[in-house]
This record gives sequence, C-alpha cells and structure tokens, in this order.
Amino acid sequence: ARHEFHQSWPPFDYKYNKEQHILMGTAPTDEDEVLSVLLGIWKPIYMNNPVCDHPLAVMDGRTFHQNQEVPHPIHINFGIFTFHNLNGGVKYNESQKWYYYPFQKEEEVLVFTQYTKDDYFCTPHGSFENPNCPDDYDTRVSVEMRAAVFVKKL
Repeated sequence: ARHEFHQSWPPFDYKYNKEQHILMGTAPTDEDEVLSVLLGIWKPIYMNNPVCDHPLAVMDGRTFHQNQEVPHPIHINFGIFTFHNLNGGVKYNESQKWYYYPFQKEEEVLVFTQYTKDDYFCTPHGSFENPNCPDDYDTRVSVEMRAAVFVKKL
C-alpha cells in the first residue's frame, strides 16, 4: 500500500493461527529448523531516475508499540488454500523513529527485518508522498520480496 503503512504477522491475538504458529516456531513439527527471521527485500524497478516520490520508509521497531497498531486482516481464498495475513495501519506517535533511503537507484536494494523472534517482532514500513521531488521525475515503481531465515533447534 503506497499511502498506508503496513506490517506483516503482528503478534497481537491473531485468530487464524496456523501460519502464525509456523512463524512463531510453536507449530508441532519433527523438523530440526525453525523460522528465526523474515527479511523484507525492496528495490525500485523500471525507473528512469532515482526514487524521489513514495520512497520506502521503515520504522525502528524499538519505537513501535502495540497501542499504535490498527489491524486490517486480509483473507484470500486461492481455491486450494486460503492465505491469511494481518496488515495494518500505524497510529502516529512522536516517539516513533522513521528512516528512508533518499534517491535510491535501481541497482540498490533495501533489506530490513520484517519479523524476528527477538524483542522487536515486526518492522512497520510504507511509503510517503515527497513534495520536494523534481516535476520530471517518474513516480516510484518497485518490488518487495521476503526471505525466510531458518535456524537449527537447540
């Protein structure tokens, strides 16, 4: 969502819990590995200029608190399975710390933690309208991917 902040898999009482338990490493399994980190990988594509308008903004997870979340559950039935995801908005709080990469080029990739089993469960992120862009700059076109890092159970 370009104009709305979103996040994936927050820990706050999510009732569709099969995927949640897999992410949390609490699903019953004989596997030797559990998910440790889910990374967000974001980059501009098909751009004639660096990204100016709608760059990706990432919040420092240490400044995000549960009372700042506005959940928006998404459930998509693909026929052979149903995808459950919990996106959401973020209520503004002056203690939040947001960062962005100005004038990111196509060959540059931004990698950030979307999920971790550590203290900061998720990283809210989104984009914003930048009123200081040159008129002749293209609006951002980008792709976001996720990579999972699994670790051996101890």
